[in-house]
Amino acid sequence: CPQLSGPLGLGKLEGGVVTCLAHGSQFDVTNGAVVTCVGRTLPLGAEQMLRFKAARPATTYRVLVHDEDIYVLV
Repeated sequence: CPQLSGPLGLGKLEGGVVTCLAHGSQFDVTNGAVVTCVGRTLPLGAEQMLRFKAARPATTYRVLVHDEDIYVLV
């Protein structure tokens, strides 16, 4: 997560949107754009950091699927 540096890979994926487990913000998995920016109960100072980074998109990578193999281009 670009907002609180948590692993989005552990978040819930629904359709093309992943939800950060740390604070509930949602990101479009196709382009990393912020879909919803939310702040659940956060540790001291994290709320200010979240507001500062609220518009930061998540990093995305091109993915190729060939037969049953998945390739992530980095």
